[in-house]
This record gives sequence, structure tokens and C-alpha cells, in this order.
Amino acid sequence: MIIDPIEVFLEGASLGQAAVFTAACAERVAGILFWVVSREGRDDDLDAYASTLDLLWDPDVARRTDGALTPHTIEAMRELVVGDAAIGPAAAALPGAIVMRSALLYRETGDIEWARDCSKILEGHAVRLGRRASKLLLDDERREQTADINAITGSGDIDSAASLLLRERATGVARARLEIAITAYANG
Repeated sequence: MIIDPIEVFLEGASLGQAAVFTAACAERVAGILFWVVSREGRDDDLDAYASTLDLLWDPDVARRTDGALTPHTIEAMRELVVGDAAIGPAAAALPGAIVMRSALLYRETGDIEWARDCSKILEGHAVRLGRRASKLLLDDERREQTADINAITGSGDIDSAASLLLRERATGVARARLEIAITAYANG
């Protein structure tokens, strides 16, 4: 039997640890979401998504901030309204909105299934983006998730410094994936 380190982590993680994991997942896919929203000129939506991403990194899982979306308001955003009917770059933005919604639902409910959802959505996104770009990205995504887990569990209690380092690493991955997406969708 193969032991999945992501599953082992999620089953034993504290609320705060799993919340940081979901924030890192959202960060890695946010670059493509932000790119699509900004190229469509949806500045208010971009600000709302950015505020939501900042909220996801807040160690106080009960905190709400002005400008941040809720799971229900994300459902009304274009990405989820159009959903699977999206084509081109808009289709690549859908996982970003779904992961943000799942991360918010995890923070609200503490139900580990929402954290697991973040992981699985990113794995599916890596497969689809990789297929579009003729690259193998699934193993990279699983390594990133495992690295997140190692950073979270290796620091004991995740403090703001450890969280900032994790966010910086996730942002770097997001930039690399954005470059892949821009190249992959250059013709539509």
C-alpha cells in the first residue's frame, strides 16, 4: 500500500496548519486567475480576489476583512458562473476561483474535505495546464504540496515568518505557472 503524505498530513493537521496549506494551494493558482481577470478589465473583481488571497494567509481563521469574498460571493463571480463552459485562458482561471472558495469553506467549517479539495483541484489543474503546454506538471504540483507540508510541520506552530516564506515560495511557483499559461494560451 502506498502512503500518500498529503493524506497523512490532512488527517492529522490542526485547523491552522491545514488553513496555511490551503492558502499555499490558492497562492500557486492565483497568478493565472489574476491574469485572466485583469486582462478582462475587471479591476473590482481583481481587488476582491487579491483581498481574499490575503485573508487566506491570515493566521486567525475566524477573521473576516473588508473587500474579501465569501464562498457564496465567489459562486457569483464570472469564473464559477461560466464554469466548465469557459474556454481558452478563462478555463485556466476556473481552478483558482474554485480553490479560493474551497479554502474559504475550510476556514469556515474546519471540514478537512475542503482542504483535500484544494489539493485535488490543483492536481487536476496541473494535468490540464500541462497537457495544454506539453509539459508534465502533476509531479511538480505533488512535490510542491509535499514541500508545503514539510514547511508547515517542520516549523511546529506556523508563525508569521514561516508563513511568509511559504507564501513567497508559492508565489514563485505561481509566476512560473503563469508564464506557462501565457505561452500555452498565446493563440487563444
